[in-house]
Amino acid sequence: MLLMFSEAFLVSVVALLFLDYINPEPVREVLLLPVLILIFVGILISPLLETFISQTMAIFLVKKFKGSFDLQVLISTLIFLIFHFGSGLNATIVVGFIGGIYFAYTYAFILEKTNKHHLAYWLTTLSHFLRNLIAISLFLIGNKIAP
Repeated sequence: MLLMFSEAFLVSVVALLFLDYINPEPVREVLLLPVLILIFVGILISPLLETFISQTMAIFLVKKFKGSFDLQVLISTLIFLIFHFGSGLNATIVVGFIGGIYFAYTYAFILEKTNKHHLAYWLTTLSHFLRNLIAISLFLIGNKIAP
């Protein structure tokens, strides 16, 4: 799982650098948030809520209606993508689409192998937490913002 996380994060970073190169977007509303709120919401609250809604509920419902593994990942990714609209095109593609596929696949794969929603939820949430921790830390360092 750590290898899968590393690969997904690397793809996200490369994609974001590429998209920022071909379509630079100014940093917007994120800087208006107090840094401590950004850290609290982005690193703790978002992974808990987004995993519950985008992965747990979505995949549970698709499985309930006998949807395939691929359909579980697709529906979960689309819901996750919706949460990230309005963040700019680059962030929507990288965070919403690439991140959505990774988190949906992680949840669906763990659930498929163990049949334990709680395990899939917590491992996906932990992965989401780590991804956001790294991304927000790099964002704050790159913009020389301190709490």
